[in-house]
Amino acid sequence: MNSNEEKKTDENHDDDVVLKAFLQLLEKDIKDNPQNLKRITEGDFDRWRKLTEGIEVPDINSPLLDEDED
Repeated sequence: MNSNEEKKTDENHDDDVVLKAFLQLLEKDIKDNPQNLKRITEGDFDRWRKLTEGIEVPDINSPLLDEDED
Protein backbone atom coordinates (compact mmCIF):
# COMPACT_ATOMS: atom_id res chain seq x y z
CA MET A 1 0.00 0.00 0.00
CA ASN A 2 1.41 3.39 -0.89
CA SER A 3 1.29 6.44 1.36
CA ASN A 4 -1.71 7.94 -0.48
CA GLU A 5 -3.73 4.77 0.09
CA GLU A 6 -2.71 4.71 3.75
CA LYS A 7 -3.75 8.35 4.14
CA LYS A 8 -7.16 7.67 2.56
CA THR A 9 -7.68 4.68 4.85
CA ASP A 10 -6.79 6.77 7.90
CA GLU A 11 -9.11 9.58 6.76
CA ASN A 12 -11.96 7.11 6.19
CA HIS A 13 -11.41 5.63 9.64
CA ASP A 14 -11.42 9.11 11.20
CA ASP A 15 -14.62 9.95 9.33
CA ASP A 16 -16.23 6.74 10.58
CA VAL A 17 -15.32 7.57 14.18
CA VAL A 18 -16.70 11.10 13.88
CA LEU A 19 -19.85 9.91 12.12
CA LYS A 20 -20.42 7.20 14.71
CA ALA A 21 -20.03 9.71 17.55
CA PHE A 22 -22.47 12.09 15.86
CA LEU A 23 -25.04 9.34 15.33
CA GLN A 24 -24.70 8.29 18.96
CA LEU A 25 -25.33 11.90 20.00
CA LEU A 26 -28.47 11.98 17.84
CA GLU A 27 -29.65 8.67 19.24
CA LYS A 28 -29.22 9.91 22.82
CA ASP A 29 -31.01 13.18 22.08
CA ILE A 30 -33.94 11.37 20.44
CA LYS A 31 -34.24 9.01 23.43
CA ASP A 32 -33.90 11.81 25.99
CA ASN A 33 -36.09 14.36 24.20
CA PRO A 34 -38.65 12.59 22.00
CA GLN A 35 -40.96 15.61 22.37
CA ASN A 36 -38.61 17.53 20.06
CA LEU A 37 -39.31 15.24 17.11
CA LYS A 38 -41.81 16.44 14.52
CA ARG A 39 -43.06 15.23 11.18
CA ILE A 40 -41.83 16.88 8.04
CA THR A 41 -44.86 18.37 6.32
CA GLU A 42 -45.58 19.37 2.76
CA GLY A 43 -45.42 22.96 4.04
CA ASP A 44 -41.83 22.34 5.16
CA PHE A 45 -40.95 21.11 1.69
CA ASP A 46 -42.64 24.14 0.11
CA ARG A 47 -40.66 26.49 2.38
CA TRP A 48 -37.39 24.72 1.53
CA ARG A 49 -38.17 24.90 -2.18
CA LYS A 50 -38.71 28.66 -1.87
CA LEU A 51 -35.47 29.07 0.09
CA THR A 52 -33.47 27.21 -2.55
CA GLU A 53 -35.24 28.62 -5.61
CA GLY A 54 -32.76 29.73 -8.26
CA ILE A 55 -29.77 28.00 -6.66
CA GLU A 56 -27.83 26.02 -9.24
CA VAL A 57 -26.54 22.68 -8.07
CA PRO A 58 -23.52 21.32 -9.96
CA ASP A 59 -23.62 17.83 -11.43
CA ILE A 60 -21.80 15.73 -8.83
CA ASN A 61 -20.83 13.25 -11.53
CA SER A 62 -18.98 15.79 -13.66
CA PRO A 63 -15.17 15.84 -13.45
CA LEU A 64 -13.53 18.43 -11.22
CA LEU A 65 -11.72 21.37 -12.72
CA ASP A 66 -7.96 21.49 -12.16
CA GLU A 67 -8.35 24.32 -9.62
CA ASP A 68 -10.82 22.21 -7.61
CA GLU A 69 -8.51 19.21 -7.25
CA ASP A 70 -6.92 20.10 -3.86
